[in-house]
Amino acid sequence: MNIEASSDETSSAPLRKLWPELVTGLAVAGFFAWTVLPGLHWYDGGEFGAVAEQLSISHAPGHPLHALTTAFGLRFFAGDLAWRANLSSALAFVFACVLFCRLLREMLPQASKWGAILTACLPAVMPALFVQGIRCEVYALQMLMSVACALLCWRFFATGDRRFFWAVGFCFGLAGCNHTYIALTLMPLPLLCLVFRWPGLKTVGQGALFGLLGLLIYFYLPLRANAGGEIGWGSPQTLKEMLWHISALEWLKNPAISYGGLSEPDDIIHYVLDQLGPISALIALCFATLACIASLPMWDELGERRAPCLAALLMGLVGCLCNRARIDHLNPDIGGYMATALLALLVLIWVGASMLPKLQWLPLLIALCCMCTRFDPYHRQNARTAEAFAQQMLREIPPQGALLSSDYQTYFLTTALRCFEGARPDAALIFRGQMHHPGFLKRLESQSPEWAARIAGFPESFRGHLVAVEPGVMLDQLGDLQLELNPFGLTLQLGSELQGDVIQQVAQRFNRVPVGKESDLDAQKALAFLHTQHLEYWFNVRHQRRLAWSHVRRAADLAPNDPYILDIANKLTPPTERPQMRPVSP
Repeated sequence: MNIEASSDETSSAPLRKLWPELVTGLAVAGFFAWTVLPGLHWYDGGEFGAVAEQLSISHAPGHPLHALTTAFGLRFFAGDLAWRANLSSALAFVFACVLFCRLLREMLPQASKWGAILTACLPAVMPALFVQGIRCEVYALQMLMSVACALLCWRFFATGDRRFFWAVGFCFGLAGCNHTYIALTLMPLPLLCLVFRWPGLKTVGQGALFGLLGLLIYFYLPLRANAGGEIGWGSPQTLKEMLWHISALEWLKNPAISYGGLSEPDDIIHYVLDQLGPISALIALCFATLACIASLPMWDELGERRAPCLAALLMGLVGCLCNRARIDHLNPDIGGYMATALLALLVLIWVGASMLPKLQWLPLLIALCCMCTRFDPYHRQNARTAEAFAQQMLREIPPQGALLSSDYQTYFLTTALRCFEGARPDAALIFRGQMHHPGFLKRLESQSPEWAARIAGFPESFRGHLVAVEPGVMLDQLGDLQLELNPFGLTLQLGSELQGDVIQQVAQRFNRVPVGKESDLDAQKALAFLHTQHLEYWFNVRHQRRLAWSHVRRAADLAPNDPYILDIANKLTPPTERPQMRPVSP
């Protein structure tokens, strides 16, 4: 088969021959229009939406490309600002699937068009990828950039046209401006092209220059360093501060960060099987094996399939080994890191299915139908718990007081409500993990200069002031001040020490706080974490073992068999003295 000729033929196809891409786009767009989250969600989405609204800077590495594209969505769409930010991710996911369909068709132009359509729709119903398209995050845009890079690499490999290599360089630069680490894991694609079709040193240099041109978007960081007031992360104005932010050294030097999961082959296999489901996994195994056989040199009659198979195998291996495989598999961000490997697996499935004479599309249709029944196993649709949680946190701040957050997502959610709705303009929002960082202090001064001044004398300077504290793992750093904290709904507040039955009555308020339904997995995990924070307060500060165990039980109900919660339970008290926990189902 003449790859170069077939690619020219498909690339010059008129619009009427692009109907597979159109069908893919309409199907995935309709799906996400139905499932996109209606408002604020947990994790980093609140920060990304607020940063895009203010055109400010997000946490390392800054993600300037995402801020600019999401800002366009916020100004182009109508409706709730948080919903618009989520919709921007959905739109990026749709374009990624459209380009993925195009890539599949150009790899094997003689294969079934319906097979390419069905394969291109599969990412939308893989749980780890699906969640990237329904919330405001950088990973849907990164998946779009990854597929665009792969398509341009394939066109360069198929035609040898150096203009495609220039475009590859520019696209990699843009991808680096969205997420530097994931962009680096894509490097095997252009290297593979250079090995099999060397364009000359001059063209390689030109491609590198185009890559640097794409990276120029990072100068957004110093240009917007002072934008957004308190909404934003850091203030990288100098070259040193800019490189520190982009390289994410701040995270690597954080001793509190620990990683686990997906570090062993069986963890990766279990993770992939969880994305496909049992029936789809069986289909994937069969046809991925066929694709691997097609890549062997002895199968000369299948030579046209060899190149896409080798590329997919390489990217699947790199995606598993070079992504941040240390992240806990329960973290939804892992889907963003594993996207390249999962898409490579779909390429193998599609190549294997194309070896069937007339029914190439049938196994893919079966896989799609099976996976559609699992597209939202965690009931994220119409989830409003995160928004209700943040609103309650803000309500508990005393007038002219401050909220001292100990969790990233609490700080992101409350600042997002401040940005989107102007909530609690009288209150200071202080994140304990950044309170001594110069960039954070500079931003806090723009909103609450008096609280920014008090941070220098923390914790003693907070004594006697109106402060709501989110309980966390650093209560011991408050010194004697922790003994003056008393439970008040979701937070602890400075005040006179509680005695006797009053402790029991106030503690019971926690479970009556209206934070919405707990049906979606993300809300369950977030509220389970909040319970673990409170149990540490009751056990370590108040020495109320029974109240601590009430939070252990509630956390175990929300996050069954979570190893972190079980570890806390083991540390709290010996098994012989441990109250009976209610049985929970996985």
